[in-house]
Amino acid sequence: GFPVTLNHIRRSPLQRQQMVSDLLGIWPENRHFRDGRLKMSFIKARLRVALEPDASEEIVRQYARMYILILLGGLLFADTTGNVVSTNWLDYVQDLEAMGEYSWGSAVLACLYSQMCIASRAETKSTGGPYLLLQVNKNILHTLFLLKHTSYSLKITLILSSFGRGSESHLFVLIYILDMRLEITQEVGDGQMIV
Repeated sequence: GFPVTLNHIRRSPLQRQQMVSDLLGIWPENRHFRDGRLKMSFIKARLRVALEPDASEEIVRQYARMYILILLGGLLFADTTGNVVSTNWLDYVQDLEAMGEYSWGSAVLACLYSQMCIASRAETKSTGGPYLLLQVNKNILHTLFLLKHTSYSLKITLILSSFGRGSESHLFVLIYILDMRLEITQEVGDGQMIV
């Protein structure tokens, strides 16, 4: 995919407010920004209002953009606080269909490696970045070994029992289930249903 390059575009406070309003459907006050970045508490407050079942396509897109901004600013490209998101990400969420054309995995790994380099400095007190990717423990490694030697239904049971109840467990469960479905689909496609 296309490279993800977070261009730091200088925008006036009014330009930032207008862009947030245009893409997210809510007008932020100056207090909702910190150093040109949007506070995620502002986005989360909006998301507490349930999406109506008959909501227009544009409102659904606005909610999708807000969830994506939380994912970008709070997990994948988090700063040291993890509670603000750069308004420069708005350039990416503007066109939701085009987001799939970017190499997000490469960008996240580059961010992780960069933040690890920063963390290795003696004077560094805290860093941001997707450290969730490094949270591998004995249970996960043991489960990975067992997954190669078990049936499909037992694989799901092992996954669900091995991971904790934190947000990272949901991410790993989703990744493994999708990976297993892909593996099974490929095996069926090749005429060799071996699970």
